[in-house]
Amino acid sequence: AVESESLCTQMLALLPTLHLSSAAPLTLEGSTLRLAGAGGSVLLEGMDRSLRASPSGTGGVFLHGDFREPMAAADVSLGTLHCRRLLSTARCTRYWMAPAVGDSAADVPLDSQMVLLEFAAAAPRVGAEAACYALMLPLVDREARSSLSAAGMSLPRFVRRLSRRLLPRLLPRFRLARGLSLHVESGDEAVRVPAGACLLYVAAGADPYELLARGVAEVAARLGTFAPRAAKPVPPSADVFGWCTWDGFYSRVAPEDVLAGAAS
Repeated sequence: AVESESLCTQMLALLPTLHLSSAAPLTLEGSTLRLAGAGGSVLLEGMDRSLRASPSGTGGVFLHGDFREPMAAADVSLGTLHCRRLLSTARCTRYWMAPAVGDSAADVPLDSQMVLLEFAAAAPRVGAEAACYALMLPLVDREARSSLSAAGMSLPRFVRRLSRRLLPRLLPRFRLARGLSLHVESGDEAVRVPAGACLLYVAAGADPYELLARGVAEVAARLGTFAPRAAKPVPPSADVFGWCTWDGFYSRVAPEDVLAGAAS
C-alpha cells in the first residue's frame, strides 16, 4: 500500500490540481456497490455473495471474505466495473511496480496493488454529472494476501494474448475480461485463508489526492501493520544519501555491499 501511495501520488501530479475535499459514502446492496443515497452511481455490479462489507469510518468500506470451505487460494468475482477511466499500479516483476491506465476492468493488470478510477456521479444541479473518484486497495490481513486483476487473468498466457491482441481487431467490441477479479491467497497450500479476513478497501471522494491519503491512513489504522508515509519520520541521511541500492545491484543486493556503498 505504501509503494502504491508513492507511485500513485507521482502520477496524480500530472493531473490538474483539484480543490474539492468531500468523501462520498459507499454502500453494499446485495451484490452491488454504489454511492449511498437515492440514484447513487454504481461502482461494482454482480459481486460474489461471499463478500460482506464493514464501514471504514469515513464512508468507505472494507470487504471481508466469508468462504464456505477453507482454501489456500481463491479468485473472487467483483462483478462488472463501471468507470470512465482508471489508473492502476501492478507488480511487474518480483521487485518493481509499474502504472497502467485504461477505461475498463480489462485494463487492470495481473497482481494490481491499487486501482484509482474516475466515474460519473450525480451533481447538485439536476441532470448534471460531476467526476467522482474511487480507490481500491487489496489488503494483506493475517495469512491472506489479495490483489486485483481483470477477470480471466488466470487463464493461460497465450489465451490472454489472443483475446487482447487478435480478437479485438476482428471484433472491436470484444473483451475477454468484462469484470474485475480479486485474487486471495495464503502463499502456502497447507495454510488456509482465515475466515472473515479483510480483503479489499474501497472508498470514494471528489478529490483523488485526499482520497489516496485518507485511504492509506484508514487501512493503516484498521490493520495496524504499517504506518502511512506521512506519519514516518524522515532520517537526516535522506538529505545527503541519494544512492539507490536497487539501481546499483538489482537482484544481487547484499548487506555488505550496501554498507560499503553507504561508507563510500
